[in-house]
Parts: sequence; structure tokens; C-alpha cells
Amino acid sequence: MAVQKKRGFFERLFEKFAGTKESESTPVSSKINVEEYKKELHDKGVAGVKELLNKDLENWTEIELHTAVVGNSGTGKSSFINSIRGLKAKDPGAAKVGVNETTVTCVPYKHPDNKSFIVWDIPGVGTPKFPKDSYLENVGYDKYDFFIIMSRSRFTENDLWLALEVQKLNKRFFFVRSNIDKDIEDDREDNPDTHDEENVLQAIRKKTEDELMGNGVRAPKVFLINNRKTDRYDFGKLNNEMLSSCDGLKKDSMALSLAAVTKEVMAEKKRVLERRISQIALAVTSSSGEYEQKGRFQDEIKFYQKQFDIDDVTLAENKDILTLSDSNMQEFKVVFDQYGSEGQLSMKTPTAMRAEASTWERFKDCFTWSKENTLLFGYCKLALRSNLDQLYDKARSLYDIKRAKQMVDAAAK
Repeated sequence: MAVQKKRGFFERLFEKFAGTKESESTPVSSKINVEEYKKELHDKGVAGVKELLNKDLENWTEIELHTAVVGNSGTGKSSFINSIRGLKAKDPGAAKVGVNETTVTCVPYKHPDNKSFIVWDIPGVGTPKFPKDSYLENVGYDKYDFFIIMSRSRFTENDLWLALEVQKLNKRFFFVRSNIDKDIEDDREDNPDTHDEENVLQAIRKKTEDELMGNGVRAPKVFLINNRKTDRYDFGKLNNEMLSSCDGLKKDSMALSLAAVTKEVMAEKKRVLERRISQIALAVTSSSGEYEQKGRFQDEIKFYQKQFDIDDVTLAENKDILTLSDSNMQEFKVVFDQYGSEGQLSMKTPTAMRAEASTWERFKDCFTWSKENTLLFGYCKLALRSNLDQLYDKARSLYDIKRAKQMVDAAAK
């Protein structure tokens, strides 16, 4: 009975994913150079392919992304730098939080999981060591992908000067007002009968935008945040804006480095992770021995879990999470053979429909030539895609629950 039940599950997966295949017009996260893989296979064998796969799968951590955070002491720069990297003040590598701290030099803070994602604490404009006339050169403006200009209330004359200079250089910049919950609380106390949180936010945002445009800033992007409540206010919108401002591998790197605080970020993470699946399946197939194969497979599932911020308890409650166990493989093989005999398999063998296969599929066939390897490759692709879909759906569900609770709490105040 147990095997029959599992077969039913695998059959549903085959029905869901059969007929979908990679397209050469849709490159994976790291653009695969098939000829390079073939050369590695010819020159160095499986070990060469394995080494190249690992390099390609990690290349999102090799693309440098630099964000400059500028503002006076007490504007919340350190808290923001921690939050954008998913850290708390007490975590290793966190920026020191304190309103009396004054930045006297450019200090880089690296993301804990991606050393190429760097957020810089930049001194404000007009300090003795950073006068206006040499400010941009002194802070090394050219390397930054984004400028985050922070304030706790109104933006200063120096903030405006920086924005206009950065605007001339066609650099991306965003205005961020921190501690926005204090403004909301003040309005609630001042206007208990008419207070409406969303109206307060819209009024502050519009007033700030009008002031900035009145001083020459074109289409200013203003975000109202609280660094300790990243799932509220505009913190997620800022993440979305930064993400949409990137392309190529920088976008992939940004997606996998940001915390999953919005549905837009989650969707982008899923897109990047989907495009890794064939490479991961091939990496598992190229692993030397069952222990390494299972470890490589499980590492990717844990990577999904971390990307979507799914805790271990929630993960354990997901009964359909697949492993690389012998029983899973045996049950999968029954359905694999069944679908193969019916001509429904999307995983092609070396001789099946070769003329219709993509370059990547043909290379995979060359590498996974044995029946055992073909089975392992096919199982990994199906299992990884199933896991990714389920964890993504779980993350979105948890997000909806959290947002609904926030709405209820806000209405109760």
C-alpha cells in the first residue's frame, strides 16, 4: 500500500512537470558554455565537470554589488545596514548601533552569505575629512550601484546636494526616512479620533517628494521604514526597487542575498533557483559515491529553505519533501519506467529524440549515459522542482498570514 501511495505521488509529479524542458533561449543562472563542459569532460573526466559545475553554481557570489548608505549620526544607518543583510545588532559582523557614533571613514560591511554583496557606511557630506568639493572622489562614488540617503525627518541641504550630484552621474539613489513608526505614533496621539496609518504614510511621502522635486530632484523615490520591522512599511518596497534596478547576474546575486520579505523578492528567488536545477542534478550525478550525492542534494534543499526563511519545524511539517533515499529512488524508478514506456518522459536518453533535444540536453545525455545516471538525474530534477515549488508556496502562505495579522493588529489600535 505504501509503495502504491508513493507511486501516486510521483505520478502526480510527472504529470505536473512532464513536457516542460529547458530552453536554450532561457539561460540558467550562470550562462552554461556547453562546449566548455564537453572539453572538461574530455580533458579531465567527471572530476573536471564537477569542478566547473561548482564554479558556475557559485558565480552569483562573485558579482560585486556595492550600496552606499549616507546620512548624519542618528539617522539609523547602522540598523539599516544590518537589516538589509538580514542581521541583528548582536550578530557577528553586524554594524555597531548607537546614536552617538559618527562615521569618519568609508566602512564596508559584507553580507554573511555573499561576500560580494557589500553595504558601505559612508560619512555625511561636509565633514572636515569629506568636504563638498572632493566628496564624491573621496568616497569612491564610481563603485556604488546604489546610494541610500537616510534621514529621520526632513532631508538636509547636504542630502539634496548629494542627490543632485548623483543624479548628474546617472547613478541610482533612494531617499529613506527611518523610524517612521514614531511619526505614526505621534499622529495617533495628536489625532486619536481621525488617525489613519495609511493616510499618515501617504501624506509624509507626498510632502517629502514635493520638497525634493521643488529642489530639482527628478522623480524622487522615497521609502518610509523602520529598521527593526522590515516586514512593515516600505522596507520591502525598497528591496523590490533595488532588485528591479539590476539585471543579469547582478539581479541574481541581489535576489539570493536579500531577505525574503516580499512576494516580489520571493518570486525572483524562485526564478533564479529554478534555473539552477539542471546544474544541481548534474552535480549530484557527478558526485563520487552515495554519501556525497545525498549530501549535495540535501544541501540544495537547505539552500531553498534558507532563501525562503523556512524554519526547521515548518520544513518537517511538509510531508512531501523528498530525499535521496533508496526507497524514494526505487519508487521513482517504477514510475520513471512506466512513463518511459509510454513515451511521456521529458528526461531524454542518449538515443531518444536527439534531433529535438537542446544543446544542454544533448550534453547531459552524453554525461548521464548509463541507465542509473539517467534515473538519478531525472529524479533530482523532479524532486528539486517539487521541493522548490512547495517551499515557495509555504513562504507565500506564511507571508499572507503575517500580513493578515498585521492588518488585524493595526485595526485594533
